Amino acid sequence: METSYENLSSDDLKQEIQIKDQEIEYLKKELEYHLNRREAELIEYDNLLKSHHSLEKRYKALSQSTLGKFTLKYWNFKRKLNKKGRK
Repeated sequence: METSYENLSSDDLKQEIQIKDQEIEYLKKELEYHLNRREAELIEYDNLLKSHHSLEKRYKALSQSTLGKFTLKYWNFKRKLNKKGRK
């Protein structure tokens, strides 16, 4: 959208400037919208990471205890039974 400004009158230049200002404002709003969305996604990702880390710690503690090892074997046994029942 290349325009030659040499042949435009003062009013035309003002109108052209106003159009460009409107385009800039639109682009600023669009950029702000996308930045806010990305920021929200990063916050959600961070929360999921913390939750995952917490679950990993709990699983590790469970798998290292005697009763926890038995519980995990029982859950695996039940999962295998359910898979066989579905076939």
